[in-house]
This record gives sequence, C-alpha cells and structure tokens, in this order.
Amino acid sequence: MLTLIATLGGFISSFAPALINLFTRKADQAHEQRMAQYQLQAQAQGGQISLAVEVAKADTEQQRELYRYAAGPSGSKRVDALQSLVRPYITMVMFHLWLGIETLALVIGARAGMSLTELVNLVWDEPTQAIFGAIMGFWFGNRAVKANVDPTYAAMPTVRPMAEAKR
Repeated sequence: MLTLIATLGGFISSFAPALINLFTRKADQAHEQRMAQYQLQAQAQGGQISLAVEVAKADTEQQRELYRYAAGPSGSKRVDALQSLVRPYITMVMFHLWLGIETLALVIGARAGMSLTELVNLVWDEPTQAIFGAIMGFWFGNRAVKANVDPTYAAMPTVRPMAEAKR
C-alpha cells in the first residue's frame, strides 16, 4: 500500500513542474496581454495629447498673427501715434460724455429748485462712485501691479516681494 501511494505521489509530483510552468506561462501571457493593452491605450492617449498640443500651438500661432500688426512700429510716426491713441481717445470721449450728462443733470436739478445735498446725491450716487473708482483703479492701479508682477512668468502672475520690486 505504501508503495502504491509512493508511486502515485511520484507520478503526480512529476507533473508539478509542468503544472507550475503552465500556470507561470498563463500568468506571463495574461501580463503581456495587459501590457499590450496598456501600450495601446498609452499610444491612443499620447496621440490625443499630441493632437491637443498641436491645436494649442496652432491657436497660439493664430493669436500671434492676429496681433502681429501691433507688435512693433509700423515705420510711420503718424500711424504709430494713431495706434497708441485709440484707447485713450475712447476713454476721453466717454468721460466727457459722462461729464456732460452729469452737468446737464446738475443744471436741470438746480433749475428745478433742488438743494445742494440733493444735487450732490443726484450726480454722485453710489453706482457713479463705483464706476469712477473702477476706472481710477484701472488706470492708476495698473502701475502698482506692473511694479510687483514678474513679467517673465506668463502662465500665472506672481507677486514679487516689495524688496525685489524696488531694485
């Protein structure tokens, strides 16, 4: 009986390396298949990323071309002067329009017999104060921001310490 068990044990154990090898190959093949799938996914994503990079480059180039006209002097002093005058001119026209409307409201209110307090509240109300503050902050606050923002870091503005800004 012991001989029979030993013989069967030996016979079965002779299959052990083959079984281990079979399971190892099966695991290796499954691993290789997963790796191939991952490589295909990475290539697909890499292609998508490459496409996104190319689209971003094309958008950047398009923006450069759109603004190339204002990149430097045109060669004509008059054209350059007119180019630099557009925004200030529009600002001055709008300011004078606002000033005219406020003056007209002041004159009409004074003729209607309104008191000085009522006239001040009429022409210098809270929305007017807010707009005026925003405009002043835009025109004069920009100088303070330019002094403290690192111009070499284009992606996100960084504020330099005041000691560096004074150099």
